Amino acid sequence: FNDPFKEYLDVLVILDSSGSMAQNVSGGQKMDIAKKVLSNFIETLPERAWAGLMVYGHKGSNAAADKAVSCAGIDMVYPLSALNKTQFNQAINSFKPTGYTPIAGALKKAKEILSKNDPEKTTNIIYLISDGIETCDRDPVAAAKELNDSNIQTIVNIVGFGVDATAQTQLKAVAQAGGGEYYSANSSEEMEKVFGDRNEYLKGAAEYRNCIQANAVKTRDEIQEVAIKVRDCLQDKALRERENLQKEALELRDKKEIEWSCWNNINQNAQNKFMQIRSSAQSNFQEIYSSAQSNFQDVYFGAQNDFKKAFDSTK
Repeated sequence: FNDPFKEYLDVLVILDSSGSMAQNVSGGQKMDIAKKVLSNFIETLPERAWAGLMVYGHKGSNAAADKAVSCAGIDMVYPLSALNKTQFNQAINSFKPTGYTPIAGALKKAKEILSKNDPEKTTNIIYLISDGIETCDRDPVAAAKELNDSNIQTIVNIVGFGVDATAQTQLKAVAQAGGGEYYSANSSEEMEKVFGDRNEYLKGAAEYRNCIQANAVKTRDEIQEVAIKVRDCLQDKALRERENLQKEALELRDKKEIEWSCWNNINQNAQNKFMQIRSSAQSNFQEIYSSAQSNFQDVYFGAQNDFKKAFDSTK
């Protein structure tokens, strides 16, 4: 995983811990699978990225009497910060599936948290994993749209884990409203594939981009270094020739072998020739230097744009 856009990358994972996440699918219990996959996924983030884990449905129960408590129970069990693998694993193992599914409430809280970031410097990405629809009587589609339309410009991706047709329809709409993608998984293997394929693809794209850009920097620097050496060499040679010619003319003048007017012409011509060579050397240097810089920018930002396309295709 890598970020092609801005200076900072914040990844907020929102995990459904409602009672239905205790159900089994191929590969084990939904919650156990999700925890394992997320733990591995977070570890693949670039070092400069911050990660956070929000959980809902872990309080109360799925009984009607506990609905209010469960729907209000939305917590950041791992605050948005630099990743500490040990602490993240402690956080992800600190709750069990038990209650309701307040998707809209979680997205609203996510907006409050991410709004503290500088939108000009930060890319915000949410991965929300749910195995069912909103059950707390709110509108998750509207919440996702509000989040994506806000100035913090958050991308809301949804992973439907073992969902039925009704839930899939709603979760797809949430992802679309949030400017992200919907992914479907029905087993441990498919959950790993959702995150694993994307990371491997982006990892390869990032490595290719970094290689292209590093070569572009190296080529530019080498060309500009040679241009500087050629310019300095030509100018030094022109300077020595001028000084030698002016010295010889001065000696002839002092010996009265040439007139003052002749010496003055020789001296001025030597100076003019020096200035022409120096100016030409500087002009050629500037042309080569600027061309190298322009070519570097074309290659560097071309690689960046190619990576952005790869990123967009896997959001």
